[in-house]
Amino acid sequence: MKHHVLHSEYARVGDRVMGYLKSLDEGDNADKANVNGVIIGFTERTHIQSRTSVWHETKLSPGIYVVKDKPIIKTTEGVVGSIDPRDLLFIDPSLTMAAISARWNDVAYCTDFSKPVFKSALPPSEFYEGDKVQTNNVIGCFRGTIKRMIYNDALETTYGVKYDDFVTSTIDLYAADPAKRATKFTLLSRGNYWKWENDRDSVLFNSIIEETNFKLTIPDIIDAVEDPDSGDIYWHDREQLFEAFKREDGDLIINPDGPCAKLMPGQRLLKINNDVYFKQRMRNYMRFVFNLV
Repeated sequence: MKHHVLHSEYARVGDRVMGYLKSLDEGDNADKANVNGVIIGFTERTHIQSRTSVWHETKLSPGIYVVKDKPIIKTTEGVVGSIDPRDLLFIDPSLTMAAISARWNDVAYCTDFSKPVFKSALPPSEFYEGDKVQTNNVIGCFRGTIKRMIYNDALETTYGVKYDDFVTSTIDLYAADPAKRATKFTLLSRGNYWKWENDRDSVLFNSIIEETNFKLTIPDIIDAVEDPDSGDIYWHDREQLFEAFKREDGDLIINPDGPCAKLMPGQRLLKINNDVYFKQRMRNYMRFVFNLV
């Protein structure tokens, strides 16, 4: 009996499989369809974790990570290549649906397989998210805020900028053709991400909402509290959520629209760590917003 692999984490080194072989190099090995072989490993893909990702959802500090990806097989002819798991078939008759289902339910293995492995810090960049900048082009002079960093395969940096006229653009400072490069930015002022890494005492927030959105992205400050009934980070019972807050199981109530908004499906309870002053102010703000005594 042949069964589709579908996801790489269901495959194991040593499995006999067949599928469409993709060459791992740019040499003479042509892509081949319907080849048989044995899995000898897995390719890796790069995952870039930005500074602005929400910490309690990813548990990854900013940096460059590698993640296991597609199975690598060696054919009976000795050709080595990768196969998309969606095109891969198990052909070992001893690998039954029950055995595959057992792999599906092996949560520890699947979690470990998919876990990004830290490789290096983010590449150096002249600007950070949140920096205020100015640039000139053929249309005129524009001021804006860097909202995100974009990295190509060579880890060269492109900046996503939201200009003061609310137009979001991607400015490529490292285009291959010098004539196509944007005029280099002029720094107007540093934002909080640069300050957090280089001059933490100068970090400044205009509101507790702005502070919360920022600290949601900083490792180890805010963690999710699980719903005891479901074991999920999303709470479904309003009164249970409020009681957990009153017990100080958590300090911040948030929903998909952002912190401190009205309650709605998808609400979460978060715990504030290592920041006593922020925790006290947030608990007071939550009591005021939701009329909790």
